[in-house]
Order: sequence, then structure tokens, then C-alpha cells
Amino acid sequence: MPQTARILSRAAGRKIEFVPVPIEQVRQSSEDFATMLEWFDRVGYNADIPGLRKEHGIEPTALAAWAARVS
Repeated sequence: MPQTARILSRAAGRKIEFVPVPIEQVRQSSEDFATMLEWFDRVGYNADIPGLRKEHGIEPTALAAWAARVS
């Protein structure tokens, strides 16, 4: 997430800071959200980028390119 904040900061032209929140603090607000975040840490998402390119015939957009375009 710090890398994402750096990319978005560059695109927006202002500092965007990643501030981690302790999972127990998240859990106090939402057990389901805490469970989801724990899954992201433990398992996360994975994508076969070359396979997706071949299957759909399009190039995925990198976060930096997307952020520059929408800023």
C-alpha cells in the first residue's frame, strides 16, 4: 500500500499517505471487513496477466497510467 500511495501522490500532485489501521480496531467496526482484510493479507488476489491478454486481446492498464489519466 505505501507503493500505491506514492503512485497516487505523483499523479495527484499532492501527498497521499498510507496509514495502517490495526486489525483489532477494524474489527471493532466490522467483523466482516476485518475478515476480508485478513484474507487479503493471507491469500490475496492473483491474476494471470499474459493469459488475460491472450484471452481478451487487451492490455491491462497499470495503476500509474490510470492515475495519470484520471487526475
